[in-house]
Amino acid sequence: MNARLQAERVLKQIDFNFADFTLEKFIGRVESTRLHRVFTIPWELPPTVFGAWMTDGKNLSEYIFYRQDLSPFHRVHIQLHGLGHFLFGHPTLDLRAESVARLFTSGGELPLNELVCKSPSEASVREDEAEAFASLVQQQVIRNHQIERLAYGISSNEKIVGYLTNLGLI
Repeated sequence: MNARLQAERVLKQIDFNFADFTLEKFIGRVESTRLHRVFTIPWELPPTVFGAWMTDGKNLSEYIFYRQDLSPFHRVHIQLHGLGHFLFGHPTLDLRAESVARLFTSGGELPLNELVCKSPSEASVREDEAEAFASLVQQQVIRNHQIERLAYGISSNEKIVGYLTNLGLI
């Protein structure tokens, strides 16, 4: 099955009302259907990396890091792309909450590898699926006359700090 049809199937499972789209509401719907917390985090990434998705299987949490120096539309696209990887069940690095807490308290570089991020020039089935998902969500938003909301990607920095604090990690 091609990536577009797979993305349509995955999006249908979320059952989201795009007439009232915000990235925050969409992520909330993903969280409630998949029973995982999703954190989107602006981060200083290498010039060739736009975003990176990692999971914490133990705590059922997903971390989508994205470059903070991108345009608002591009930041939202990267976050949707990361959600696509998660929703398709692609393999990625299992990053424990303790590691995320260390990154937040002391800074540092993300543990980037080929599972976590690929350069735009590296085509693969997984990248095609995640890209098809992000594009399909954006098309639904545009069809529902909500295009301006694609420029308002909300960061969950405060949400993740609260989460890590509740875990006693920071």
